[in-house]
Amino acid sequence: MNKMADSICIIGGGPAGCCMALLLAQQGWPSLVIEAGNWSAVHSEKYERTLALSQSSWNVLAEIGIVPQDLNAQAIRSIHVSQRGMPGQVLLSAEDVGKKVFGYTVSYQALLTALRNKIQSESLITVQSHRRVLSIEGSHTAARISYQSPSSGRHSILSALSIVADGGAQIDDPRALNWSYGTEALSCQITSLGAKAGLAWERFTPEGPIALLPSAQGLALIWTGSSARIQDLCSLSDQAFLSALQDWFGDRAGCFVNASPRVRYPLKSRFSLRPAHHRVIRIANAAQTLHPVAGQGFNLGLRDVVQLRDCLGVAHAQDPGHPSLLNLFSSERRADRWLTGGLTHLLAQGFTLPIPGVRSLGSFALSAMDITPSLRDRFSQLMSDGLAV
Repeated sequence: MNKMADSICIIGGGPAGCCMALLLAQQGWPSLVIEAGNWSAVHSEKYERTLALSQSSWNVLAEIGIVPQDLNAQAIRSIHVSQRGMPGQVLLSAEDVGKKVFGYTVSYQALLTALRNKIQSESLITVQSHRRVLSIEGSHTAARISYQSPSSGRHSILSALSIVADGGAQIDDPRALNWSYGTEALSCQITSLGAKAGLAWERFTPEGPIALLPSAQGLALIWTGSSARIQDLCSLSDQAFLSALQDWFGDRAGCFVNASPRVRYPLKSRFSLRPAHHRVIRIANAAQTLHPVAGQGFNLGLRDVVQLRDCLGVAHAQDPGHPSLLNLFSSERRADRWLTGGLTHLLAQGFTLPIPGVRSLGSFALSAMDITPSLRDRFSQLMSDGLAV
């Protein structure tokens, strides 16, 4: 069964898909959001995550009517970067680049709930949940979206423009680079005595980085390492785990006294070489999935959302899937995507490569940044505003 959908169809009702629908509604574009899960029950393991959003990302959310104070978001005012077993370190401060904060951390669940509540009162947005998209076939005239409904079987709809915003959707992207780091990440919430408010920590180790971010629960931990290391850490008692974290991280972030249940997941990256083609545009995690080392994944994805909104603003009352619009979007996003993706990949592997002198070079780079204000300020600016050009 085929039927025509609204002019724009958004696959994925996560934060990026919700932001896309809400910003387009402000321009008068109707959209259909297709969500695989339960729209009203926003709770699972991944929803326990903490997101680090740059100040520029919060500026976008403010256009929708969402501010940090409403979500108990925690400010990041400074970032301490160090390397285990090496002398180099640097302290980045938002004040150095004339800002009050680099950004804020927020619970994934709190942000998603706020966005979905906004959508519920928006008449231009239609939501269909429990619909698992099976395939998307783009053409010059329309995109055909095939999906499975548990209650009524398989259906197809046609859309003038299909925006894929769900990185977990099992939709083939033959023009994507896929990379496995051969490592895993562990995440949980940590309570620390003596932690300084507003200070985030990035600690590079031979197996991978360890990050601690201020969160509503205390500190959000992301610990990356070999699969064997992460498996061992997950099997430890809470007391033994906190002792291991203290040993690897040191006492710079205070004394760790409590940990929430630990979640582990493999680290992979994906980068679409052609995110816009034949009335199909991939944004956010559907266009690129980054290593969490720099916390730039959602920020980069939100810049995709804003750029597409701006392109569709130019095309208002015209064909939203016209090739010229897709080409404009791809051109405008190319530099930011490649630079941010490349820098993130370099940070993820640069301190762990088993090559003599690499760790010393990393230590030198941190020391040079620490004593060179221009380098330090430039990196601070990137942490606040990203690599958009």
